[in-house]
Amino acid sequence: MATIKHNANRQGRSSLLLAFVGVVSFLLSQNAQRGQVELLSRQMMEADGFVQDAPEQGQAKSVDSNNAVGSDLLQEPQYTLNDPTMRLSPYVERPWLHFHSDRFPHVMDRPKRKLILTDIGWNHPNKKKGLAEFPRSLLMRELLQAFIDHPLFDPTFDWRAMAEGRVPVDTSLEYVVLMDIETCFESNYPVNVAQFTANADTLMGRVVKDKGQNPCYNMNGCGKQLSHVLDSPLFQQVNASTLVYFNCGGSGPGRARKERFSSHKISVVSISAGPDMLNEDSDMGMPPPAIHPVVLSHKQRQSIINSCDSESDRNRPYLLSFVGKHRKGSPRKELVQLHNGNDVISMRTPVYVDAQKKGEFNETFPSLLRKSKFGAVPRGDNRFSYRFTEVLSGGAIPVVHSDGWILPFREELVDWSKCAVVIPEKQMNQTVEILRDITETQRCRMRRYCYEVYEKYMVNPEANIAGILDSIEAAHHGKATI
Repeated sequence: MATIKHNANRQGRSSLLLAFVGVVSFLLSQNAQRGQVELLSRQMMEADGFVQDAPEQGQAKSVDSNNAVGSDLLQEPQYTLNDPTMRLSPYVERPWLHFHSDRFPHVMDRPKRKLILTDIGWNHPNKKKGLAEFPRSLLMRELLQAFIDHPLFDPTFDWRAMAEGRVPVDTSLEYVVLMDIETCFESNYPVNVAQFTANADTLMGRVVKDKGQNPCYNMNGCGKQLSHVLDSPLFQQVNASTLVYFNCGGSGPGRARKERFSSHKISVVSISAGPDMLNEDSDMGMPPPAIHPVVLSHKQRQSIINSCDSESDRNRPYLLSFVGKHRKGSPRKELVQLHNGNDVISMRTPVYVDAQKKGEFNETFPSLLRKSKFGAVPRGDNRFSYRFTEVLSGGAIPVVHSDGWILPFREELVDWSKCAVVIPEKQMNQTVEILRDITETQRCRMRRYCYEVYEKYMVNPEANIAGILDSIEAAHHGKATI
């Protein structure tokens, strides 16, 4: 019995050993196959120009600006962007990189438009200088990130080489250029404190300067930088070239736009401009960033897009709503007087907070907008209001009380008369009557158009950039796309 048991144990160990050897052999064969696949994959990528030989130790890598994209393009963006704080998204299809790596069978298949960034500020070749001398607002950082992550941005374009005449300019393309200099100077986003320094980008120790210490705080002081761009070979040789110039000043771009820099090759995107300040051929309004955006549920969104359910009193019981601070010279004082405690809710912030504490009014700001048919957008200290985008985010129809304010984007792109209700400030007391005269069918159509514009062009910085680019195209070709 002992012999039989011993033999059984030996046979069991032998079987276990054979199984272990089998597993090891399988893993080795899989590893060999994986190595063959990786080798084949590398050979294919080398054939397509995506992989370069590794440099010898101590030898710097180089990238040919005409043929490069390299498999390490996104891991090592210093080859294409000098700003060490910015990173190219790996989730964006970039046709210009395919073109530079000869992946287009014909030149005619390449894109017809190219987005490029200058290198005189944040993107300066001297990275330390870019961080030490050129401040940036958080809003401008978001817009810059959205710009470089647009599919038509070409990260291999060498602005300095072009400006110095070392590379030719392709005059068959349309160019959209963003200057890597702070021109926006947004002081209330994302923190509403009216201080630029409190809303400055400080990543990697970027310098923070007060608005007055920056030459491009207004267009008049930005002459050197603007002339550098407009006098470059690209702008001199290509008629279809546009410089996007963001202006977030409360009083607009000032007289310098029309008196000193009237070129139609500049597209001033201004958050608070009046019609007398802008070039009617190329400029546009800028979407105010939503400080408190509202997120709709899937059901609420569908009730706007696919039906007219949002028009019922059950879903949106309030005709008009507004909660905000009083501003000197603003029509908000008259707006608050429209409050009836029933379907018109219009309160100053302290009154609203007190009513909540007492349990007399339990709606939060987001829930109030979700339940409102219309949302009031009175101007504050300046023409624009962050509330405009917030009202749209809540699926409400904006009621604008701000005389002369240029609404976002070009009129060839977005027809705000299909959406917003614009009422002169002197007619504030007629607001409720005007809104009650709008039929349910009209409201449904207006709300749907509003929310379509919001989702396509205003929901985030990427959408803002898309709206600006589509506006430029619509202005060039004289056609609307929405």
